[in-house]
Amino acid sequence: MKYYISDMGYELILADNRNISYEKHNHSTKNVLGFVIAGNVLVEDENGKREYRQGEYFIIPRYTVHFVLISKETTYLLNLCVEDVFLKEHTVLPASSLRNINEIFEQHNFDKNGISIIETGYQQLKSNYNSREEKCFGMVEEARKKVKENPEASLNIDLLSKMSQMSKYHFIRTFRNEVGLTPHNYQIQNRIRKAQKLLQHGTPLMDVALEMGFYDQSHFIKFFRKIVVIPKGGVEHEVNTGEEGLYLFAKFIPALL
Repeated sequence: MKYYISDMGYELILADNRNISYEKHNHSTKNVLGFVIAGNVLVEDENGKREYRQGEYFIIPRYTVHFVLISKETTYLLNLCVEDVFLKEHTVLPASSLRNINEIFEQHNFDKNGISIIETGYQQLKSNYNSREEKCFGMVEEARKKVKENPEASLNIDLLSKMSQMSKYHFIRTFRNEVGLTPHNYQIQNRIRKAQKLLQHGTPLMDVALEMGFYDQSHFIKFFRKIVVIPKGGVEHEVNTGEEGLYLFAKFIPALL
């Protein structure tokens, strides 16, 4: 994989020749435009499963629960990740973004006709942003916000269900229907998000593990690798900080933020 980070509020992620499976998750701040440069990619979201082939794109608005499978060694997938503020400020992809995309295509000798398709995909992502309403999670909103803001806390089902004025079994079903994930999976996902930020600031790994509510360092690493999806063989990156291991992945993998 290669990660291209921009100060303008967008990230480009090139997944190449890896067998990668991202379990069901969502993004609280990022909107994603994925373009299949070569091969095929399986995407599952609230509309069902679909296989995208070479020259096709897909969009994943923030909060959309989804699953992505890259299974062929000849697959190249370019993801453009942007926040709402980027979509608000840019009617079309800015020239600097297009230059970066063009450099990626030149570096790997990709067909540059794909760039115009990416521009079309951005227009769809922009249109989706303009037309959508702010996501509301119904009766579980208070509990969801509590988990998102304090994922490291010991928030058991009894406590969360009382906050939502439901039985715990009804709460679990409702939470999963509204959020797309079980309360436990949502809490783990947000623990890893928060852990990434701590690692970015240089907090020792053991301290991060314990602060985020994991039993120990190995327990934390297990979930970190599962959710962030570190491919076998490592990662290449364009911004070289000299940091290694999980610190590197925390800094240059924006997929869950």
